[in-house]
Amino acid sequence: MPPKPTPTATLALRGSWRAKVRKGEPVPDPTEIVAPDYLSEAALGQWDRLAPLLSARGVLTSWDTTHLAVFCANLARLAEAERHLTEFGAVIVNSVGQPSPSPWLSIARNCEKAIHTFGGCLGLSPADRTRIRIPPAATDGGKADKYFRHLG
Repeated sequence: MPPKPTPTATLALRGSWRAKVRKGEPVPDPTEIVAPDYLSEAALGQWDRLAPLLSARGVLTSWDTTHLAVFCANLARLAEAERHLTEFGAVIVNSVGQPSPSPWLSIARNCEKAIHTFGGCLGLSPADRTRIRIPPAATDGGKADKYFRHLG
């Protein structure tokens, strides 16, 4: 299966010429980014930390909130799993008295996979960040400002 096409907005941030030749890609209306009401307190803390940063960079739109919500929920769940593993260890004694892996290991592993997947969609992994180019803020209103105005 071929790789998924790179979104035009990502191509534009990278400075790719392909962003200029693509036509017809849907673009979300600029609306307020609101956290879903089902997020836990810990996940909401992650949302409050990340959403303003991603939104200010043009990476987060109203269509991407589910990706960020899943990322934040799994980040909070991973923290809980790690606390349990630190307190009780990675090996437990099962109902027949035999050592067994803690169920929190599986929870942590699943959270790590989801964080990797959804964080990558938002440019939150180091590898994905290297492929995104954000124009420097122009303060002088010069040529760079005029050039980058059409990208944002």
